[in-house]
Amino acid sequence: MTSQTQGARTRLSRDESREETRRRLVDSATELFARFGVSDTSLHTVAEHAGYSRGAFHSNFADKAELAEAVALSATSTIGPTLDALLSGPSPSSERLRDYIRGYLSFCAEHPVQTGALIAVVGFQSRFDTARFTSRMEESFRGLIGLFEDGQNRDEMRPFDPWFMAYVLRTTLDASAARIDAGTLPTSAEETINEVVDIFDLATRRETN
Repeated sequence: MTSQTQGARTRLSRDESREETRRRLVDSATELFARFGVSDTSLHTVAEHAGYSRGAFHSNFADKAELAEAVALSATSTIGPTLDALLSGPSPSSERLRDYIRGYLSFCAEHPVQTGALIAVVGFQSRFDTARFTSRMEESFRGLIGLFEDGQNRDEMRPFDPWFMAYVLRTTLDASAARIDAGTLPTSAEETINEVVDIFDLATRRETN
């Protein structure tokens, strides 16, 4: 075995170790943010809960805002690509809208920790990290606006302002997710999901004679 090969393996091992540390810190922050919020969770608590010293945090993240963004990206990494694919797929726009709403809210109901952490991060960013908050909102609107514009171009949806409808839908989804997470729904999660689907189907549908 050459010294060059040994050096390569050493570097890979170091990278893997750092990635594992970051993953554990993000997992720790996800759990704590969901329980206590971002502002009320100290960096020392995140590191300690993950089994590290505070120094491990500073070796991997610049500050709490960067950690919060990593938590948000981790929480959306599973469902995000699926939702993006639904929005841009070949199905009729009404079906894509229904599947998007159902997919997002079902994910929230099935993953309460990730949902709680994401809600906490969005609240934190809206107050203390407005650049990331604005970018996140614009990104979440983009796919919905594209769906609504496509539905109108296909003559599948009635005329309306795509940006405003995307805003109303996004606001409704976030509020529904928060109530699902808090367990304050007056009905089951499935009944709430069906209600939201029906509301936006009626709000966007082109009436036929």
